[in-house]
Amino acid sequence: MRLELSTPTRTATYTIAWLEVNTPTGNYVIQQGHAPTMLVLSPHEEVRFRLENGKQESLLVLHGIVRIMRTHAVLVIQESNATGT
Repeated sequence: MRLELSTPTRTATYTIAWLEVNTPTGNYVIQQGHAPTMLVLSPHEEVRFRLENGKQESLLVLHGIVRIMRTHAVLVIQESNATGT
């Protein structure tokens, strides 16, 4: 499945096995074929995903949303950085 990441400072596309997000209503693990939906992400929580090569990545989210389609997801976030902004 494809993950499209968009932040105020960068964009990236990844080929992933799964995506894990935290929302005010709970934790979701998204894989290829997931029902289409849009979720608001919980602030100050990590978004995790596993690349096709097995490497796991994570991002600390200040706020954001994820749009899930059957073959890909679009993650639009404001990331936290080392200075705490």
